[in-house]
Amino acid sequence: MRPGIQNSMNQQVLVYLDGLRLGGIEALRTIMTSTIVSMEYLTPTRAATVVRDMSTGPASAVIMVNTK
Repeated sequence: MRPGIQNSMNQQVLVYLDGLRLGGIEALRTIMTSTIVSMEYLTPTRAATVVRDMSTGPASAVIMVNTK
């Protein structure tokens, strides 16, 4: 994993596909690029107000991918 993807508190970048949690940053490899309509990077503060997934721990960031 590249530096900067995880911080010292073991927080991770989470990937959401069409509003559903897909996984960590490595999940981006599973998405066909030809299906992507938009992608948005959310800072931890913004992610806390947008993402409503209480089963996950704190994220250092969120990448929202939309295919619809």
